Amino acid sequence: VSSWHFLRSYAALRNVELIFTGTKSPAELKEFLSEPCVVLLPSRYDTFNLLALETLFMGCPTFVGNGAGVVDYLR
Repeated sequence: VSSWHFLRSYAALRNVELIFTGTKSPAELKEFLSEPCVVLLPSRYDTFNLLALETLFMGCPTFVGNGAGVVDYLR
């Protein structure tokens, strides 16, 4: 089961609208993260979460579960 399925379920339970953007180039990602947004990462499915580092460095609020590899890196 893809992480998209889980995120969609979580959003529906919380009555939150999510936008799934798909793959972006580095320039597109930088532009996207410069706008107000919150990034949700399905940490169990991506062991290091490079996107988490990108979003943190851009100053974007980032929610990561404590099982993600990026948590060890940040500690």
